Amino acid sequence: MKDMQEIVNAVSGLRDEEVKLYLMRILAQIKRLKEQSERLEEPLDEQIAGPVAGLLGYYTMLMKPREKRVIWDPSPDCTYVHLVGGDSFGGSMRQALRGLGWTDSHKLVTLREN
Repeated sequence: MKDMQEIVNAVSGLRDEEVKLYLMRILAQIKRLKEQSERLEEPLDEQIAGPVAGLLGYYTMLMKPREKRVIWDPSPDCTYVHLVGGDSFGGSMRQALRGLGWTDSHKLVTLREN
């Protein structure tokens, strides 16, 4: 929680132009990371795979045209909503739902650790 407060303090002191500049730089680095991760022959270490997957997900979401961004879009067949804490558990739960073939009837919401 202390780490998140430090981040909030650092960001709240930035002007809008600075925020946009930092975001552009961060997205450029994430793009490079995405390109490199696609060329890897071996999977990433589990300790960094979750955060990397989260960053790549944000990158993909932000790079979509604004009208195609979706925050909540369960299918009409959705009958269950699972709330999980943390990216690591969220990734595991997502894999389990895919493995069981339940992705249409089960929606997953991951609550970030911070």
